[in-house]
Amino acid sequence: MPLRPPHSVRYHRTMTWRFEDMLTFLKVVEAGGVTAAAAELKLSKSVVSKRVSDLEDALGLSLLRRSTRHVTPTERGRSLYEQMRPAFGAIDQIVENVTDHAGPLNGHLRITAPMSFATMHLGPILADFARLHPGLEFAINLDDRIQDLVSSD
Repeated sequence: MPLRPPHSVRYHRTMTWRFEDMLTFLKVVEAGGVTAAAAELKLSKSVVSKRVSDLEDALGLSLLRRSTRHVTPTERGRSLYEQMRPAFGAIDQIVENVTDHAGPLNGHLRITAPMSFATMHLGPILADFARLHPGLEFAINLDDRIQDLVSSD
């Protein structure tokens, strides 16, 4: 049996769709259009359109009604969206759960900030952050003067 790329899913022996195409379709529906989805995904509009077209070709369905101003899901597109959104939400949750247990951070963290900013904003945040990551060593430089952060040690 030939190996398929890990980002593809084989369905009914004849159709292959890609995970990123499905995610792109979901984003287009949520954003209400290709342009908004492209901006959120940090992709070009042509890439987003191509991904949705590839998904439509793989499934043999028209998923979106396109006009010059609007993109709306077809009946089947809406059904696919409503069934896939919870599944992809579950995948996101699984990944988040796995990465949340990666453990505390270790090492050195150097922070340079203006005194006024640190007093108003960093103090409470850093205290909580330090409690969460006791393996971190902090080097904090508070100075209101302009500094060259690249060349200073």
